[in-house]
Amino acid sequence: MRRRRNLLALTALSAVDSTALQIVPKRKRGDALHSCIDRSPLGTNRLAEAQQEHQQLLAGAVARNAAVVLSLPGDGLVRHFLTRFIGDDSGGIWVELVTAADAQLQDLSKSNQLVAGSFHTKDQRVTFFTTVATLDPAYKSNDQLTVPAVCLRHPTDIRSRLREVSSPAVQAA
Repeated sequence: MRRRRNLLALTALSAVDSTALQIVPKRKRGDALHSCIDRSPLGTNRLAEAQQEHQQLLAGAVARNAAVVLSLPGDGLVRHFLTRFIGDDSGGIWVELVTAADAQLQDLSKSNQLVAGSFHTKDQRVTFFTTVATLDPAYKSNDQLTVPAVCLRHPTDIRSRLREVSSPAVQAA
C-alpha cells in the first residue's frame, strides 16, 4: 500500500521564465494524493532582496576579516580548513592561504572545480560556492602585512540558514 504524504505548498523558481511553480495537493476520488502544478507569478522582488542580503552578509564578513571554513574536494574526500577573509577586489575575494591546502588549491584552480566556504554571522550560517581564481604567495593585505593568499571568484550561489542555539549558556554569550 502506498503511503499518502501530506504535501505542503512548495515554491521553486522556474529556470525558463520568471514565474514560480507552486505544487498544490489535489485529491481525486478513489485515487491517491496527486499534485497539480499551478503557474503563478511570484514576487521576484523577494528573491532579489534575498540575494542582495546574502551579498551584504558576505561583504560584511570580508570587511571584518571573519573566520571562514573552506571545504576543498579532492581524492574522493572533502577536507575542511579554517582560515580568514583578507580582502575584496574586482578579481574576487581574498582568503588567507593555509599551507596544508596549497597543493590542493593549485589542483582545484587548474581543474576549475567548486570550492565551498562557510562562515557565521550573529544569527546565521552562510555558505557559498565558487571556484579558485589565483594563488598569491605574497599578497599585501595592507602596507605592513604580506601573507600567502588565495583569490576566490565572487560567488553567485550564496545560501544562509538560521543558526540553532543548543543551550542557554550559548544564548547568553
